[in-house]
Amino acid sequence: MSLARRSNKNKGGGLINTLINKLPIEHHVPGYQYCGPGTNLKKRLARGDKGINLLDSACRDHDIAYERSNSIADRNKADYILEQRAWDRFKSKDSSLKEKAVAWGVTTAMKAKRKVGGGCGFKAALKASKNVIKKNIGEKNLMKLTKKCVAVARKAFKTKKTRVPRTINIPKKGGVLPLIPIFAGLSALGALTGGVANVVKVANEFNRNTPSHLGKGLYLTPYKGNSYKIETPQKSGGDVTADYVDDCKITQMQYHSFTPYSNASFSYNDEIRINIQNMDSYTLPCESFLYIEGNVQKPSDAVGDVRFSNNGLAFLFSEMRYEINGIEIQKLKSPGVSSCLKAYCSYTPNDLNTLDNCAWDSEMDGEDNKNFMTDNVFAGCIPLKHLFGFCEYYKKILLNCNQQLILNRSSTDLDAIRVVGAGATEHVEKNKKITIELTKVAWKMPIIKVTDKEKLKLLKVLDSRKTLSCAFRTWDLCEYPVLPRNTSHSWTIKSSSLLEKPRFILFGLQTDRKKNIEIDAGRFDHCQLKNLKVHLNSEVFPYEDFRADLKKNTTSLLYKAYTDFQKSYYERDYCEPLLSKNVFQTYVPIVVVDLSHQNDNVKSSTIDLRIEFETDTVIPEKTAAYCLILHDQIITYNPFSGDVRKL
Repeated sequence: MSLARRSNKNKGGGLINTLINKLPIEHHVPGYQYCGPGTNLKKRLARGDKGINLLDSACRDHDIAYERSNSIADRNKADYILEQRAWDRFKSKDSSLKEKAVAWGVTTAMKAKRKVGGGCGFKAALKASKNVIKKNIGEKNLMKLTKKCVAVARKAFKTKKTRVPRTINIPKKGGVLPLIPIFAGLSALGALTGGVANVVKVANEFNRNTPSHLGKGLYLTPYKGNSYKIETPQKSGGDVTADYVDDCKITQMQYHSFTPYSNASFSYNDEIRINIQNMDSYTLPCESFLYIEGNVQKPSDAVGDVRFSNNGLAFLFSEMRYEINGIEIQKLKSPGVSSCLKAYCSYTPNDLNTLDNCAWDSEMDGEDNKNFMTDNVFAGCIPLKHLFGFCEYYKKILLNCNQQLILNRSSTDLDAIRVVGAGATEHVEKNKKITIELTKVAWKMPIIKVTDKEKLKLLKVLDSRKTLSCAFRTWDLCEYPVLPRNTSHSWTIKSSSLLEKPRFILFGLQTDRKKNIEIDAGRFDHCQLKNLKVHLNSEVFPYEDFRADLKKNTTSLLYKAYTDFQKSYYERDYCEPLLSKNVFQTYVPIVVVDLSHQNDNVKSSTIDLRIEFETDTVIPEKTAAYCLILHDQIITYNPFSGDVRKL
């Protein structure tokens, strides 16, 4: 075939495709013989290498096709065939995880190579670029070589400047992989040499819309549709002519009070319902809070000083529910115990002053909550993110929906308060007559007003009738009211669906603290706990024993698990535990078990959860066990139709 005919056949092949086809380097995926732009095909064929698997064999056939023909059209056809065969291996049930990962990369690489290789196709530009490649055959820096080719191509066009392609469409079926490093001096499959872990890491970065660093100041960032763009971030102080941008999208945020239907139904076992029916307003539930006013009714024959238990305001209620458009989003049983377990693990010492407002005092001494009441009158606020995982995790506004908060008053106030001082222990029966009268309960909700520009965007969301997703971690408290008096216990907690997979377990024991006005219901007892295991289907957490000995204060592993909760749950690089080790092992010896690292690829219809724990001595009488399960939850709601669903 003459040079002229070959050029005609290659017309439209593309400058970038031509450059890629003439790569002078060899870079294979580890463990593979042909997967990568290699130059030793003849040696491998002479040795009789057939490929380590079907995917490698497909790459072998692809390299043979490249060796037989220099035609861009023929090579594009070979790329398409390899793309299809690699995708078949990705879908195959008999392929391993590593082979699937490499097949995923090969599929996407071939797809991207054919699309980017479309190029300009003009003969003069291609000829000039090929001459540059021949003269610089030893050049290893592909970015530098690309710039030289583009420079001579510009002279050939004699028109406006031609730019190196900066965007690439990522095929949906092929997934997302770091393919653009080919323009930054790497081979098309070079990113796969880090193994499967690197593939998963970069794919997760794309799913979070996180720019991926390609080196030399280049980043791969999300662009339009399914495409990604290479860009160089602007350095601070670089553009002195840049205009000021007013990015204040919220023009007003005011708290509005919403009260129950009846202000007289605050007695024991009453149900308190608070509705927000203002559907035209934008509300921000994550910043809302419950405002409570009341007073302590102390009989004349009662003896001692009345103090609120730690987190005492939450103990005034036996159950709380949060609903959107009449659909229950989260239900919290025993809010006092539940929020205590969660707060001990989540809060930091910097939060202590804020927690004072909800009757929380973790100094664990005789002065706890001493100043919360004045003349037996109190007022406090409980943030809803202190009670509901939805409000802690979902930090966006809600559009066009009704909200309802249902509070069930407790049957007694003995868990919310305690009596201290001289004579308190001798007059327990008289002190049990002390009651709490609630005079006001209100739900303070932030009402948001936004700029006209943002309002138009929100109206478009409403008009599009799009269903919105809300992902969060909900809390579920399980209680074993009275444990048998043994040293070894097995407690089958519950079975749940796959979507409600447990991520953390917070376990605590309480001995004779329920309805006992003498002691604080917001603390926990160790009961000489020695070890604990959580059985999640066939998996066991933790792998090694805690080996705790509360008599000798050997609680290092328990305290380490407690402090690591913040790092794992909130994905922080640091942890600031609320409790010191001494306070932890003396007053709040709870057990934290991290279940977040699970094999999510294993599908099962239900999740079976069981706890086994051992103690050095027999469990005391009137001992209850509490297990707070933190698990995933997803809901969807449609602002247009009002449809709310729990997945």
